[in-house]
Amino acid sequence: MEALLDFVDRYVIPHWPWFTWFFAAMILGHIFKRTLWTKQNATKKRPHWFWWWMRKTMAAHPMVVGVGIGFIWTAPEPAVTGFPAASGYFALAGMVSVWGFELGRGIFEAFLHRKLDLKLPGFSDPPPKD
Repeated sequence: MEALLDFVDRYVIPHWPWFTWFFAAMILGHIFKRTLWTKQNATKKRPHWFWWWMRKTMAAHPMVVGVGIGFIWTAPEPAVTGFPAASGYFALAGMVSVWGFELGRGIFEAFLHRKLDLKLPGFSDPPPKD
């Protein structure tokens, strides 16, 4: 446990802006996908081209918003200063958030539908018979 806390303290906490945007983009993207960028809105709301393109480019939204965050917050870490670096920093977090959401959803659905069986030594195996 001490090693885990040391790892978090050394490598995760200093990068809290990156992880904050990573998780926020995952959550907000899922909410917007279910409520705002739906097929129904793409076909019924006007102007149609706007809603259609916003739905088709959903995977790029976290990156574009990340560039905007980098434009506003130009020094999220001591090593990341200036607009280009900060924009790339947050755009990368947004890009990885799309991949992380799909990976997490796939693992969750596999566990849910019993397609993924994770066996842990000592927990999944029956006790040996003497």
